[in-house]
Amino acid sequence: MKKKVIIIAFSVAVFCVLGSAIYLWVLPKTAYVEVANLYDSFEMKKELETKFQKTQKEREKILDSLKTELSFISRKIEISGRKNTSEIEEFYKKRENIELKQQQFDEDTDAMAEEFKSQIWKRLNQYIDDYGKAKGYDYLYGVDNSYTFLYHKKGNDITEDLKKYVEQRYKGK
Repeated sequence: MKKKVIIIAFSVAVFCVLGSAIYLWVLPKTAYVEVANLYDSFEMKKELETKFQKTQKEREKILDSLKTELSFISRKIEISGRKNTSEIEEFYKKRENIELKQQQFDEDTDAMAEEFKSQIWKRLNQYIDDYGKAKGYDYLYGVDNSYTFLYHKKGNDITEDLKKYVEQRYKGK
């Protein structure tokens, strides 16, 4: 009888261990990433942001220069007190030129911002994909301000680890 109890206990133990192993093997490996944190800390984003700001400042200087020139023409017309049609025409042409230049710069700025954002996400998505495969994840969830997760266990946050991986990949390591 004692032998039967030992065999049954051993069988139950083996069954529990095998059942747990199969459960863990079948259970998908998941984690989440704070998307805004990852995006904001990405070195490529910082580099392109600096380039973007430099371009904006250069454009502002151009527009400021044109506006100063326009202001000079306006003062010249005002001081002369006479209606010199060539100066007035020049004033209106310059003002129209400034407005067109401003519109062009605004469109170019929007296009540049979208292009940079696209480049950043293309690279980040590739790195995230590579990271997920390298670490054996079945799913990586992105957490952002929309709060799609109602609950997440803090131990499953891999944002910091993924940020390090992304930066190493970006730097060619």
